[in-house]
Amino acid sequence: MKKLLKNLSYFLLPIIVLAFPADYLLSKKLRKSKSFAYGQSYVWNDIYSGNLNSEVLFYGSSRAATQIDPKLFEEKTGLNSYNLGLEGHNFWLSEFRHQEVLKYNKKPKHILLSLDTFSLEKRADLFNSEQFLPYFLFNDAISKGTSRYEGFSDSDSYVPLLRYVGKREAWKEVVFPEKDTFNFREKGFNPIDEIWNNDLNKAIENEGIYVVKMDPESIKKFQEFIADCKSKNIDLILVYTPEYIEGQKFVSERQKIMAFYETIANQNNILFLDYSNDSISMDKKYFVNSQHLNRTGATSFTKKLAHDLKNHFSKK
Repeated sequence: MKKLLKNLSYFLLPIIVLAFPADYLLSKKLRKSKSFAYGQSYVWNDIYSGNLNSEVLFYGSSRAATQIDPKLFEEKTGLNSYNLGLEGHNFWLSEFRHQEVLKYNKKPKHILLSLDTFSLEKRADLFNSEQFLPYFLFNDAISKGTSRYEGFSDSDSYVPLLRYVGKREAWKEVVFPEKDTFNFREKGFNPIDEIWNNDLNKAIENEGIYVVKMDPESIKKFQEFIADCKSKNIDLILVYTPEYIEGQKFVSERQKIMAFYETIANQNNILFLDYSNDSISMDKKYFVNSQHLNRTGATSFTKKLAHDLKNHFSKK
């Protein structure tokens, strides 16, 4: 038995020793990619490298990531900006990303949090989990921040290469990399170059009215986030970005959710800009579906948002 264990250790030791540098090299390669994981790994790289250096940060879901152009916003306001929107996720991960931003970067003067009717829900799966791969090993913060989702196990944080098992896109990116001639994101911004599609009609036919289930823990995190911004003297602005008017009828309890946001804003003396009934929300030409503006819409909205906030910024 002892001889078997000894022989086994001789076999496993080189594998374990080689696994660490292999993990390091693989992760390093993915961190440099501008396109891997929809470009989010590149954004995480900016966060962990302390490269944000922005006076204004945009938080939220895809409604932030695809609809607010930080370079255009900079041009109109003169304030350095960066878009930290996370596609496919609700406020839970935005709050986690916020903590990582403050840990590795200077704090921003202003945070614009893009809200929607789904912000305080919480999904079970870890959408686009690949974005965390290059940063996961021995990173307790990411392990804890993603632990409430289906996706990674505790051992993924400590066993090199384990989290890469079955991740075909990650291996493909390393073995057969595409030339990064195209930057998937500009300062986190991910515009959609499409015109109106039929997603709204399909959703209504397949699901009918969508019932939003606000998550109590997400609400608690939202309130803690507001308190954190206050304690750090960060100017927090809540923004409900344009949403196609017909799509607003698709969500049950929408008025109650909007009233909740209004109440939270009033209680905490926070500016809340609601573009639900803005002229942009009335015109399909600005949208790809009821929830997301296309590039044309994002350009129009960013200009409008910058204009509407100029006086607010001048007083801060």
